Amino acid sequence: MAQTRIAIIGVTGHLGSLIAKHILNRSSTSIVHGICRTPSKLSTTLTSNPRFKTHQTDLTPSPKLPEALQGANIAIFATLADNDTMVQGQKTLIDLCIELGVPRFMTGDWSMDYRKLAYGDHPAKDPMKEVAAYAQAKEKESNGAFKHVSVLNACFMEVPWRGIYNPGDKSLQYWGSGIEKWELTTHDDAAQFSAAIALDTGTSGYHAVRGDKVNIHDMASAFETAFGFKPELKCNGSLNEMFKTMHAIKDSSPQNPWSWIPMFYAYYSVNGQTTLEEPLSNELYPDVKTTSLVEYLRAVGTPEKLGMAYDEAVAEQG
Repeated sequence: MAQTRIAIIGVTGHLGSLIAKHILNRSSTSIVHGICRTPSKLSTTLTSNPRFKTHQTDLTPSPKLPEALQGANIAIFATLADNDTMVQGQKTLIDLCIELGVPRFMTGDWSMDYRKLAYGDHPAKDPMKEVAAYAQAKEKESNGAFKHVSVLNACFMEVPWRGIYNPGDKSLQYWGSGIEKWELTTHDDAAQFSAAIALDTGTSGYHAVRGDKVNIHDMASAFETAFGFKPELKCNGSLNEMFKTMHAIKDSSPQNPWSWIPMFYAYYSVNGQTTLEEPLSNELYPDVKTTSLVEYLRAVGTPEKLGMAYDEAVAEQG
C-alpha cells in the first residue's frame, strides 16, 4: 500500500501535535514530517513512532524546509503566531509547495466562517482572509495542480468559558437576548477531522465541522446535567451594546489586543454573521464522533476546571 506523507508546520503546538497523533493512528502507512523550531517540546508519543520524522527549522529560507516538504501530499500550517508569520509565512509556504509539487496546503484556520466578515470587522481574522485569497489565486493559476484546504470549526469548546462562567457566583454571563447560538468543537475533534481530510488525498476546499450548537439556556442545562447545578443567567446587555463596548475598549487600548480581542471573538461567534454553512462536512468521515457540550463538561469534571486542561496543554508545548 502506498505511503501518504504529510508535513505539519507547528507540530509542537497543541493542535498540531493532536493532528499528527491522529494521522499516525488513523493510517498505518502514513508518514508525518513534523516541522518545528524546538524538537524538545515534542511528546515521546510522536518521537517514538518510527513513522514520525522531525525537521528542526523555521520559515526562513534554508535547505531544511524544502527537505521537510519534499514528497508530501499535503502541508498543514498548524501554527498560531504573529500576523507577519500568519500571512507572509503561509504565503512563502504556499509558493514553496507549488515549486516542490506538494499538491495541497491546509491553511491555519480552524475558526468561525471568516469568509462572511469584511476586512476590519474582526482584526484577528484579517490574516486568514488574506491567506485564503492568496491560496485560491494560486490554485486558479495552477489549473488545479495545487489545492487549498481549510477546516472551519467555529469556536473551540475549551476556550470561551472565562468570558461566560463566573465561578464566584456560579453564573453564566451573556450578551444579547439569550437565544443566540454558540457553535462549539473540541480541539481533539477538529484535529481528528483535519487528520481524516489530510489522509483523503482527493479532498480540498472548505470543510466545516461542529460538535454542538447551543444558546446560553442550553449551556445552563448542560451544566445541570454535568455538574448537578443550574447556573443563574446574567445578561450584560444587548448585542448592540456589546458591539459599542468592544470597539470603545479597542479604540482606547489599540496596543493591548488581549483587552478587546476576546470580546470580538464572542460577538462574532453569536451574532449570526459567521455561522457555519450547512450541510456540514461531519458526515464525510462518520467514524469521527464529535463531542457534545454535555460530554465535554462531564469530561472536565468540575466547573472550576473549565479551560484549565487546555491551558496546561498549551503551556507544556509552549
